[in-house]
Amino acid sequence: MPKDMSSLIESREIRAGVLRKYGFIPTSVLEPDYSWGRHIIEFDKRKQQAVAQLKHQKMDYGDKTSFGEKKEGLSKAELDKTFGMSSQNVRGKTGGLSTFPPALAKFIVEFYSEKGDLILDPCCGHNSRMQVCYELERNYIGYDVSKEFMAFNREVKEQITGKGKQLAMFSPKATITLREQTSEHLEEKDESIDMCFTSPPYFDIEYYGDEPEQLGYNKEYGDFLQGIRSVINECYRVLKIGKYCIFNVNDFRKEGIFYPYHCEIVKLFQNVGFHLHDIIIVKWASSIGACFASQIESRKITSKAHEFLIVGRK
Repeated sequence: MPKDMSSLIESREIRAGVLRKYGFIPTSVLEPDYSWGRHIIEFDKRKQQAVAQLKHQKMDYGDKTSFGEKKEGLSKAELDKTFGMSSQNVRGKTGGLSTFPPALAKFIVEFYSEKGDLILDPCCGHNSRMQVCYELERNYIGYDVSKEFMAFNREVKEQITGKGKQLAMFSPKATITLREQTSEHLEEKDESIDMCFTSPPYFDIEYYGDEPEQLGYNKEYGDFLQGIRSVINECYRVLKIGKYCIFNVNDFRKEGIFYPYHCEIVKLFQNVGFHLHDIIIVKWASSIGACFASQIESRKITSKAHEFLIVGRK
């Protein structure tokens, strides 16, 4: 039906409001503004781009990188962009850790929750999601069994809430609860959570710690998936009716075998009772694999430049 002038004006106002809120119109292929979130506190030495830079600094890429920039004199921002992702640097204790873009966390939190909501992160890791939730005035509960990660998270909590070195930049309008334990059995009551949001572990291709409770440590892939199912089942139990559970995942390769991890997560969501609400493709700012055109050609494997948001609704 054609719109009258008043409905057209209302529609335009709504569109303008969406643009003000997110900075873009959300689509099924999402490319957040990765420049947002420079202030977010993260690990430095085990970030993938830091490890990738160290590994590749002695390699000969010719006079220029694949992005057409000269090797010498690159700024830190340019290096972060060029070496932002590298799936070859994530193994073992000295390997890098994939980082969760704060801009992506900001969009998810604002899109699927409201101020004052209680957000559960069952696999919080060395995450940026805690600080983003706090800044956006959402209450946060994070679970992880890694002693290293949780020590870091407690330090960040002290800083951003102003209880430590008085580095807080925001008024304490939200709470942060950290639980150093497995999320296969959550402490929260049934239907008490407003949103579940996490980036689950990637089997054993990243090193998270050697705690026996680690979902992928010394496990077969099938056993690992059963552990992930237990976590998703618990998320379903504690989530309120009509609310959302969002898992940020990607497919991966191990020893030449391709694992369609996002497909497994979709199946597990449906198995525990979630309605599959949406699947969003997240476009990375860059991909280190694009530097190696000869490998792409010889292996016939494209350079990965995306990941997935799997969205379930209870």
